[in-house]
Amino acid sequence: MSSIRRHLARLRNFAPKALMGQWCDFWLADEAPEHQNFSPESLGGSTVRMVLVVSDPDGVFNHAVATGATSLWPVVDQKYGWRIGRVVDPFGHHWEIGKPIDRSS
Repeated sequence: MSSIRRHLARLRNFAPKALMGQWCDFWLADEAPEHQNFSPESLGGSTVRMVLVVSDPDGVFNHAVATGATSLWPVVDQKYGWRIGRVVDPFGHHWEIGKPIDRSS
């Protein structure tokens, strides 16, 4: 088994446990085809859905747009119980920014 396949196998076993409810680093890098890192623009779209859960989705969304992201749809309350919006960053990565709506009050 190649070292890349071993790494991916470890990542598949590790990532769900490490990311669910835990703090972790999350890195994005420039496109580097020689390392099999492609941008969403090169692929004609993203292969992942990223949701950034934050306490102030409106503020984070507005900051993202002010610093170069493009609004795809604004932050609004959704019928499925989330306040969420979507931006695309200058590199073509799509980000949903939101949080669950507290309906206990």
